Amino acid sequence: MTEHTRRNAIGGLAATAVTALAFDALSGGTVKAAVASAATSGKDCRGAGSVQRYVVGSDPNGKSYSRIAAKAVPGLPGGGIIEGGTLWATHQMPVDNSGSGDAAAGGSGGPGAGPGPDGTSFGFIYYPPGQPGTQPVIHRTATTDYWVILEGAATLFTDKDEIHLAAGDIVIVRGAHHGWSYAPERAFLAIVVSLDAIASSP
Repeated sequence: MTEHTRRNAIGGLAATAVTALAFDALSGGTVKAAVASAATSGKDCRGAGSVQRYVVGSDPNGKSYSRIAAKAVPGLPGGGIIEGGTLWATHQMPVDNSGSGDAAAGGSGGPGAGPGPDGTSFGFIYYPPGQPGTQPVIHRTATTDYWVILEGAATLFTDKDEIHLAAGDIVIVRGAHHGWSYAPERAFLAIVVSLDAIASSP
């Protein structure tokens, strides 16, 4: 697989996921998130304290089924100001869809986590309500990041401007300097897909 083909394949995979999530946000979807301390299976656990996640795979006979159903995804420990959790991760391209393991197990999809070489990471960022606002920390990573804002408001800072974001907005960060500022008192929830990328220059 050529470098160009590999990058396009990764981009297509993540774009499909982001499109579905954007539709959910724009159509008043019911996704809610916070930090979960335990995982449950086989029942509805949506609401404060969890992100509802389903993983569909194939059995040895090629029949599809829900391998990991209604699992509450744990976030960052300690009740920090900014919380997050991994929903899924891949570590090669093409992605290996065999096996029945949980690709989010032991992951770290919170702030600052990266997908690794040839990888992708799919996670959420949550800023709980009732806290003071934050100041941006300007940084950049060797990734392409797709953000879908599902709830609340935030400001994205670049070297030249400020972008005020609300639910339904989408941001693509292509390895450029940026920083986030979260509004005081309001909850903020976003889904983030990060793709391994060639570092931007300068």
